[in-house]
Amino acid sequence: MKIFERHWDPLELAFAIAGLLLSCAIILVPAHLQLAASVILLTILLLFTVHWVVRKVRTTYVLMGVRPVVNALSNLARNSTRSVWTARLNLGEGEVEDEYFHVIATRVLEGKLDEFRRLVCLSKTHGAKVHLHWLIDKLAELPAVKVRYVKSSMAFLNIAIFDGRQAIVGFPQVKGEGLSGAMYTRDPVAVKGLETVFQLLEAQGIVLFCGTKHITEEERQRIKDLIDREIDLLPADPGILHGTAEKLIDSILDQRAKGDPTVEKLTEVKLLLKGIDPSKFSGNSADDTAVIDKLNRIAADLGVRLEQNSEGD
Repeated sequence: MKIFERHWDPLELAFAIAGLLLSCAIILVPAHLQLAASVILLTILLLFTVHWVVRKVRTTYVLMGVRPVVNALSNLARNSTRSVWTARLNLGEGEVEDEYFHVIATRVLEGKLDEFRRLVCLSKTHGAKVHLHWLIDKLAELPAVKVRYVKSSMAFLNIAIFDGRQAIVGFPQVKGEGLSGAMYTRDPVAVKGLETVFQLLEAQGIVLFCGTKHITEEERQRIKDLIDREIDLLPADPGILHGTAEKLIDSILDQRAKGDPTVEKLTEVKLLLKGIDPSKFSGNSADDTAVIDKLNRIAADLGVRLEQNSEGD
């Protein structure tokens, strides 16, 4: 969570709020209760200090959940100056990482990051194409940026290395269609090993673009057309289900609207407010369990009954 231009760890934020409230309470409570309030405040401050020291001392720890991972990636990118190397080899929609890549793009555009290298595994998901087009639009003319792609990978890894000193490795969900969490490390041996893994994977990739100054719109469109053809030629993976999110969204809209376009638009707005953009999902979108779970919760809140394809069970 970002407050006063600082990204706070949830536990840090809880300690800070509790400390602030108790500090006010010590002033306001009767004299005979001030000692007890002071002891509680000191205990909270001690716990906060222990938490902070442990986080600083540990060289490796696990981040559970997508949002803590994205926050950590964004913070590390925000403080990097020499290089950011990233590989995304899992499948599924990647919109959750938008904030992280906007941070990287801003630092490159402002000349605060010397090198950005990106490796992407192609997939038929709508998000993969949108992400690659965004990279082409924003960064194709910057010499500091190098982007490669691979047509398939069994690694299903997300790797991010910052300044050659810190790294995050993403844990894939079942079938590799998204992230369930990640491991952070600043252990020198581990980071060096991950750099080697990244370089080996990158060597298998095909160059999409290496930043070229004064790139024309025709050249930019040519790169987009190339990657679109590559994605269209990808075989459908029988081991990965596609299109469930679109079917669930259509079912929610149909049941709520019952043919009324106004109600349908209002329902689309409700989905957007809850973090689901219907326009970003198609029949080719790889199933993401996090998205499907969210749609099921939204449907329950709206009083809609969903029937999912038994193949996804």
